[in-house]
Amino acid sequence: MKRVRHAVIAALVACSGSAVVAAAPRGLLKARDPVARAVAPQTREVLVPAGTFQMGFPAAAAEALAQRCMNDLPARQFPIVVQLGGGRITEKQAFNDVMCEQYRVNLIAQPVHDVTLAAFFIDRFEVTAGEYQQCVDAGVCASEPLVAGADVYVRPELPMVNILPDEAAGYCQWRGGRLPTEAEWEYAARGNDGRAFAWGNQDRVNRSNLGQGMQSAQRMLDESRDIWNGSEYFFGNDADGFLTAAPPGSLPLGRGPFGTEDQTGNVAEIVADAFVEANPMLFPVGQPTPAPPTPLSPVNPWRVARPGDLHVIRGGAWNTPSWAARTDVVDFTYNNVYSNKPLRSVVVGFRCARPVIPSLSGAPR
Repeated sequence: MKRVRHAVIAALVACSGSAVVAAAPRGLLKARDPVARAVAPQTREVLVPAGTFQMGFPAAAAEALAQRCMNDLPARQFPIVVQLGGGRITEKQAFNDVMCEQYRVNLIAQPVHDVTLAAFFIDRFEVTAGEYQQCVDAGVCASEPLVAGADVYVRPELPMVNILPDEAAGYCQWRGGRLPTEAEWEYAARGNDGRAFAWGNQDRVNRSNLGQGMQSAQRMLDESRDIWNGSEYFFGNDADGFLTAAPPGSLPLGRGPFGTEDQTGNVAEIVADAFVEANPMLFPVGQPTPAPPTPLSPVNPWRVARPGDLHVIRGGAWNTPSWAARTDVVDFTYNNVYSNKPLRSVVVGFRCARPVIPSLSGAPR
């Protein structure tokens, strides 16, 4: 028995040492750089111990969040495909009616349930543009995210944004890890006490970098238009000290139960799981209606994503109202009524994770 215990302790020590060195994925290497390696300081990560927690959102609270959605979104009319009898037609409906009903249905599709996870490490901070640049310089990561948007969002100290899920996963693999599963992300953010935000249940302005819904004057102007123009309907809010993204860790009062920073707000975060739409209301004519999400295992759950799939987005961003940035719901504001494939966004970034003992985790390694 002592020998087994010592072997487990030795494995833990080996995984939590001062550095992690891992070979980069072969398919991403350039010919001039046959072996690229990354070093990840231990201080970059926090340890989340094995445990069981309640994941999901209580259905009884869905109506209240849907009402807050109605208050924040424009009521202007836009075309939507609907199912009537034996066929589909296009008609005009209020955007907030459609979007917020979809939001309510998706909340109900995330019932509270017990999930058990093996121990894992997760990044203390969101990956920055400076850190991602190191992977590009090593010849491993794609450079497109660094040039995809305005320079103001690509400062070295700011979270890496405008990145697609496969690119984020490639960076994490270069680091010797992977994207966190959705369950791991949620457990790291809220612990096992059922909190709605990383710091607790109270919505507090100075604890996270969040935005606001549509201001009343803008809402009145928007509702006077009878067209759907795809404009943004959430806005940055500098009441927390930052109008847009902040350097990770700038709001330490928002720290999560295990030591992670910015899991509520700053930038929304890509996780490993594929996104499956629970409500096909906005899917256009000619596009197959997606199948309902299949139940996942209650132990180390992970919905496998194929290359190019939409991924689940969690945590809200600097332009997201607090009701949409809770730690217990999928961030549906970025997944995604506009496209059935991932899109680059200045408000979506990521962090990395890795299992403590890979053989004990059914999640991606």
